[in-house]
Amino acid sequence: MARKDYIVVAKKSRSRHKQRSKAIKRQLQDIKRNLSHIQGLISLGATLSALTKKQYKMLLMVTEVYRQKLWLYENKKQSISDRIVSLKQPHIRPILRR
Repeated sequence: MARKDYIVVAKKSRSRHKQRSKAIKRQLQDIKRNLSHIQGLISLGATLSALTKKQYKMLLMVTEVYRQKLWLYENKKQSISDRIVSLKQPHIRPILRR
């Protein structure tokens, strides 16, 4: 369902700010739900030791990306220092233009 919602907005040639904002809000809610499910499992006694090193690193990165995107959404900003651009290559920073 989340992918369908994303595709609807992404395929539009000229999506409006309100549409993009609603789509971002929906994606943030989905990520929050998933992270809270993981946190709930941990509180019930599940451990993260079953995760591989790569999976654990990805979980930490997704948490940080969520935090950054939520801050951008709430503060109506478009940039943040040390922003993670890619989950596959988190060490790469965006090129500064201007």
